Amino acid sequence: MHSGAVSLAIALAIVGADATKAAMADPVIGIPDPAGSEVPALTLDECVASALTGNTELEQERLRRREVAGQKWQAVSSALPSVDVSGIMSSSRDPSFLLGETFSAFEADTAAAAAGAFPTPSTLTSETLYRAQVGGDWELNPFRILNAMGGVTVREDQLRYDLDAATHRIVERTMAAYYEVAASRDQLDAVETELAARAEFLDIARRRFSLGLATELDTLQAAVSHANLVPERRRAAKDLHNAASRLNILMGRDASTPIAVDPAMQLELEPIDGAALLQRVEGRPDLRSTEKQIEFLHKQRGVEAAAQRPSLQLGGAYGYVARDLETLGDYDYWNATLTLVLPVFDGFFTHGRVREVEGTIARTEQALTEQTRQARLEASTALEELLTAREILAAADLNVAAADRALDQITARFDVGKAEYLRLLNAQSDRMNARSQAIRARYDVLVQTAALKRSLGLDPRTRLSGLTEEDSE
Repeated sequence: MHSGAVSLAIALAIVGADATKAAMADPVIGIPDPAGSEVPALTLDECVASALTGNTELEQERLRRREVAGQKWQAVSSALPSVDVSGIMSSSRDPSFLLGETFSAFEADTAAAAAGAFPTPSTLTSETLYRAQVGGDWELNPFRILNAMGGVTVREDQLRYDLDAATHRIVERTMAAYYEVAASRDQLDAVETELAARAEFLDIARRRFSLGLATELDTLQAAVSHANLVPERRRAAKDLHNAASRLNILMGRDASTPIAVDPAMQLELEPIDGAALLQRVEGRPDLRSTEKQIEFLHKQRGVEAAAQRPSLQLGGAYGYVARDLETLGDYDYWNATLTLVLPVFDGFFTHGRVREVEGTIARTEQALTEQTRQARLEASTALEELLTAREILAAADLNVAAADRALDQITARFDVGKAEYLRLLNAQSDRMNARSQAIRARYDVLVQTAALKRSLGLDPRTRLSGLTEEDSE
């Protein structure tokens, strides 16, 4: 583990000149401004900050807070009474109207009434009554209230973990896109440099052929070598444009927005204590979110089971009644009820609901076990990928040094007529391949470093040096 980092440090010290020049180069223009205006270069921190405020996927996670806010009000409603205001108009022929003067529409003879000589229904007039009342109901079920309120608190915690997990994903993807823009620019520069060298070599081959110092085959080989590299330049330019477009989208901008980035990137090559780092997996926000989901399901089970628990129901109404609207406020009435509800049997409905939630709890617990295993595997794989990428980078930079030296030697021999064209062309191709592999290797180290941090449940912007110091303490 330590030998790879040492080898890489030695390689960078020997052959890091090209990489240092690339890192300190002018801003990388991913997509130029069509109007020709200068595009301000964005740093990695600026790109990440823009993504955290403008990325639509992350905004969707934030909007889930509104859903939790709605659930919170629903939980609060279980502890509060409901109040309604109603107005009622009724019309009927009721014999009881004859018994009182206030609501009697028929002037009955008292003696006849005493003798039981009531009028026939057809002689009764229709009586219209107006009622206006305020009513309220309040069910006090402490088991439901406590579980509902507790469930909302758990959901708020779960939402925070979900937002952290989404933030880490967006940060990782933004960093990878940012690195890809810089790597694509390096690759394009390498191709253009090599293309210029081969164009110069082709020109020399043609001049030599005109002087009789080279064959037609030599000139043709130089032309083919140059022509084969022309499509590579177009492909490298396309890759740069696509990488910049992806970075724009992650930042919540239109894909074609002009963009430039600061190419300065720092490789983190500190020795890694893999065993200590992998212990951080248990704190990953996605795992904590699933734990909160299980806790929420237990609260939901309590809410469902509360339907079979004793509760108090309070009800009441107060209002006015009259024969016409003008006298509506003259006659009032009220009622109040207090009921102790002792559930006995509901056809196994509550039992079924509770069993359903218990099944969901068991399934989610199994999912958490598998999710934890996959998280550990992901973290250990990311660690191995990073260590491998470091070793590949060390080898790639050594290959660049060897290819540069080999090309210099063959060029010197070619200048004095001791090397063939084909060997020189092969040496140029070897140097081009070595540089491309070194560029890709640096990109892989940067990306795998961010991936390892995210797989450990950390913000990918966290420095490895800080983690190492924490683990040592």
